[in-house]
Amino acid sequence: MQANFNALQPGAPESEVIARLGKPVRVTEGPNGGRTLEFSDTPVGSICYKVQLDANGSVVAARDMFTAEQLATIRHPMTPTELEKAMCVRPSVNGPNGRGEMAWEWVTRQPLIHNGERFVAYVKNGHVVRSERIVIIKDDN
Repeated sequence: MQANFNALQPGAPESEVIARLGKPVRVTEGPNGGRTLEFSDTPVGSICYKVQLDANGSVVAARDMFTAEQLATIRHPMTPTELEKAMCVRPSVNGPNGRGEMAWEWVTRQPLIHNGERFVAYVKNGHVVRSERIVIIKDDN
């Protein structure tokens, strides 16, 4: 799916987006008649693409929401609704932890053999209070 996503060009029609990426998991209405298509296999996968279309159904922008640059846009405080709009649907939610925080977790890179990555946002009293990127390194020794 990554190669199909990378091949998307501005101006491509919605039909090409769907042919390349499949049916979106969520469609949100945007300003001026545009829409955003979301393609995700979270929480168990590691794909979150958002494709912004103009009112004519042409690609304006396509973003991989799990890049370091996109994850850096998560700010504190942010409401869970804002967090869900900024990220992908269906995080894994765990908690509360010892601090009374709920952990909203997305897999941002699947483990190949040993390593994987997670992005976790901690929500308390209706706001994101902190977030972190976790790199998992498995040692076979």
